[in-house]
Amino acid sequence: GLTASLVKLPVADLWALLQRNYDAVEGEVGGTFSLGGTVEYPTMSLSVSLADARFGDFTAPQLQVTANYRFQRLRGELSARRVGEEVLKVNVELPIDLALKETETRQLPGRVSVLARADSVDLSLLDAITPLVSSLDGTLDANFGIAGTWENPELTGRLSIADGVGRYPAIGVLHENINGSFRLSGDTIWVEQLSLNSGRGSADITGFMRLEELSRPVLDLQFRGRNFHALNVRDFLSLEATGNLTMRGPVFGGVT
Repeated sequence: GLTASLVKLPVADLWALLQRNYDAVEGEVGGTFSLGGTVEYPTMSLSVSLADARFGDFTAPQLQVTANYRFQRLRGELSARRVGEEVLKVNVELPIDLALKETETRQLPGRVSVLARADSVDLSLLDAITPLVSSLDGTLDANFGIAGTWENPELTGRLSIADGVGRYPAIGVLHENINGSFRLSGDTIWVEQLSLNSGRGSADITGFMRLEELSRPVLDLQFRGRNFHALNVRDFLSLEATGNLTMRGPVFGGVT
């Protein structure tokens, strides 16, 4: 078997290793990882914690991630606490094949379970860990679950975003006043309301995303824009959109 541990690694060193640029990074990362079993039926255990982390002006909550894999089932938990109070908790249990060799499919028969609860979670946390979005702000509230199987997921609950802000470096635009309400029911995520501003314009999005399988989402969204700043790549292209647009089909390979 294999066992590894990480003790009080400065977050600044980790961010430098990942080639992430962020001013005034503080905090420590610790954790353990173990691997055993066989190539066909491995066992794994992971525990990672993030403590006293700060990214610029944003102070991250205390994060704890644990995961265990054995008998071809993955069980994991993510929790976040701020001032001693739990603000985010996600529990996952999945039937999955993590064999250390090529397999025909990783998804196995059996029940899946995902339970998530978020209480006014600061979206600035994602700003620190993803390069796709910067200047991220706003709050997330959620209470939802996913049950059923990979082929026939069963969704329940709701989630919402309030006062969201996000800058997308790849396309050069800033979205502000992002407010959305989403309802999960059956195999469908309903976009009850999603509005945002960009440049001097705005956009509203409604519709739904249906999960034909848990890993195969299919879109049916209606976009209504008014002078919406959709693209601003310096010395290449700037685009404002006004009108209605429908997006249908799989998330990967959808049509408009």
